[in-house]
Amino acid sequence: MGQRVQFGEFWFLYLQTLKQMKRAVLWSPLLILGLLTIGLAAAHYYIFSPVLGPLLKGWLGFTYPQFKDAFFHYPNHFVLLPLILDTSVRVFSILVEALFLGIFSDLMISVYRGEKPAFSQSFGRAVKKYIKLTSVWGGLLVVLYLLSLYYYDFLTDVIGLTLKQSPRRQVAAFFSLHFLAIAVYSPFIFIIPSIMAGGSSLSSIIGRALKTFIRHPIVAFGIVLIPYVISATPGLPLSFSARVVEVFNPEMIFYLILTSIVVSLIANFIMIGTAVKFFMDQNES
Repeated sequence: MGQRVQFGEFWFLYLQTLKQMKRAVLWSPLLILGLLTIGLAAAHYYIFSPVLGPLLKGWLGFTYPQFKDAFFHYPNHFVLLPLILDTSVRVFSILVEALFLGIFSDLMISVYRGEKPAFSQSFGRAVKKYIKLTSVWGGLLVVLYLLSLYYYDFLTDVIGLTLKQSPRRQVAAFFSLHFLAIAVYSPFIFIIPSIMAGGSSLSSIIGRALKTFIRHPIVAFGIVLIPYVISATPGLPLSFSARVVEVFNPEMIFYLILTSIVVSLIANFIMIGTAVKFFMDQNES
């Protein structure tokens, strides 16, 4: 591909990724990651387990002491579940998500190099690069968390916008937050493929990934945009958990969480798979 990627070529990337979905081995790291995340969600659901209950109380005492008692009462449990679980999933993701995305990337690289993908081999290579994967990807997740945590405070306290009495500004702030999240995500999208493709040092690996982004920022933004929207959509009602609990069955919150996890697996396949394809085209063609 040349320096300018045409519209048809952009969709060709997605088409190549979708064609790989028939390979069961490619799904294995994402399915393991999904099952672990579902297990974490279930641990927050079964709050009266004699084993999990005390652990959750200790975790809430550290993260959300103000909700330590309310979380163990129905239906407050479901109102607070998206918030509490989100924090737990973020910590979990910082520790292990990059490993499984690294395995997936390595499997995809093997496919595009004409090699037979093997989970055990990709797992071994990803484990050896765990520190590199986690340090870079964990940094991204921390930045995204801080953005979500302080963005609205920045708008109100620094910019001076009044959001509470302006629904239009609230909608604008909501969409601008997600636009910024995608913009932050985009420079990092080629990092994991670059790490798994090999390199002598972390600086050269990151430099190679950032050069790919700098040459094609619109492509990187597009690679992130569609899967991001796909994965974020099922989770939107969770931002209004109190309303969902009031109108529907409170357990609906847990079902929405499970749906969001499953959809995120598909979105990760599309996003990372497409990033691997484009990175390989640009750096190994």
